[in-house]
Amino acid sequence: MQLNLKGKVAMVAASSKGLGFGIAQELAREGAKLSIGSRSKDGIESAAKKLREETQADVLSSILDHPTTKVSKIGPKEQPITLAE
Repeated sequence: MQLNLKGKVAMVAASSKGLGFGIAQELAREGAKLSIGSRSKDGIESAAKKLREETQADVLSSILDHPTTKVSKIGPKEQPITLAE
């Protein structure tokens, strides 16, 4: 596949395994820098390591679920997501 992604940044959520991981893998093979995320710390770190080893891509991994996350009410103007202190 020729997607011309060299130097582009792609974000893939739910990418520690399965379809999300496969999408991240193909984007990395096409030259994209990756930001990947999952609810599982161990899972996403393992996926990031595997992607780096297989593709030599720049990969940033993040945990996308936090037990104390609070979402602000959405009004006329969208409010940002805030974390509980």
